[in-house]
Amino acid sequence: MSATVLQHLAALGLPSNAALQRAQIKAAFHKAAMQWHPDKHPEPAAKATAEARFKLVKEAYESLVVQAA
Repeated sequence: MSATVLQHLAALGLPSNAALQRAQIKAAFHKAAMQWHPDKHPEPAAKATAEARFKLVKEAYESLVVQAA
């Protein structure tokens, strides 16, 4: 696996040896998105961090779900 795929798996909290199954990726995305959604972090410093993590999680999901198709 490439370094990018490994980073995306880590962003979603999936193990590096995970088989790319659409349902597993979707469930991991939902969990990570709920954790890092900016609306859940009202303090300015925490919100900025959450926005960055949320974008990373979304990018990871979009990349991995295409590869699993």
